[in-house]
Amino acid sequence: MTFSERENSASVQGVVVAVQPEKWTLGVLVNNLWSVAGSGSRPDVNSMTLQYFINYNLKKGYYLTSAPINSANWNAPSGNVWVVPVGGGIGRIMRLGFQPVNISVQAYGNARRPDTLPSPPWQLKFSNCVLVSKVASGHEGKVEGVAAEVKLGPVADVCHFRCVADFPFTRRKTM
Repeated sequence: MTFSERENSASVQGVVVAVQPEKWTLGVLVNNLWSVAGSGSRPDVNSMTLQYFINYNLKKGYYLTSAPINSANWNAPSGNVWVVPVGGGIGRIMRLGFQPVNISVQAYGNARRPDTLPSPPWQLKFSNCVLVSKVASGHEGKVEGVAAEVKLGPVADVCHFRCVADFPFTRRKTM
């Protein structure tokens, strides 16, 4: 039995668009996953994720945010295609000791969700992102990092994401 007889292969196509006018960060990330090869006995995959993100920056590193992950299973029966969360939260970019971090908490109610399980009615997301300075010339003051984001609800899920933020920092002098 070959690999293609046992598994399906899939292709993902996506796009992200973002703008940062004044105190705002606005954008959308869209991708779709399609089956492209594999066993005919396995179900085809055709699903989309659409994440819009809205951040409004406040004083002292605080920000208001809404970044729900909407999803569509195009192969699902009518009425069970979409998961549409609505909500938001608050976050802060700050230092823990000498380490810049981005922490946030967000709550979402799933305004539309499939009738079939697993389909939680709500999500609670905690995020802790360790920010590391870019050393490249011309990127002073820019920090980036990778974080684990945990969604707590009737069904727990863990995903990884990349965050980039402007953060005023100074280099420590070493002896």
